[in-house]
Amino acid sequence: MAEDFANCARYILQQTKTEALKVLPSDSKTPNTGTDNFDIYGKQIANSKVSTHLGLKRSVTIKSSAEENVDNNSQKARRSVYSFMPTGFHGAGGLDIPTMLHIMKIFVIPIFLRT
Repeated sequence: MAEDFANCARYILQQTKTEALKVLPSDSKTPNTGTDNFDIYGKQIANSKVSTHLGLKRSVTIKSSAEENVDNNSQKARRSVYSFMPTGFHGAGGLDIPTMLHIMKIFVIPIFLRT
């Protein structure tokens, strides 16, 4: 199915970059151990437990996906705060408090809330 769409849209799928991620339903009591094999252009795609798409990590369960993304988002938020330090986003000699809170509300808090 993916090969047909790629051929119609005139692009080639990359076998080395493509991963198969089998997401388990949230109501399953036991993990499904069945392995599905997917092929692209006659080559088998690797099955993975964690995959990154558009900067978000997806996993086989919703809980593990959320844990991966929370860790990643807190790291990105910390980096964005550190990037504002040279512009006065620090203590006594820096920006005034309302400006610092506005910067936090606009730039840092949305990174925490992104899932």
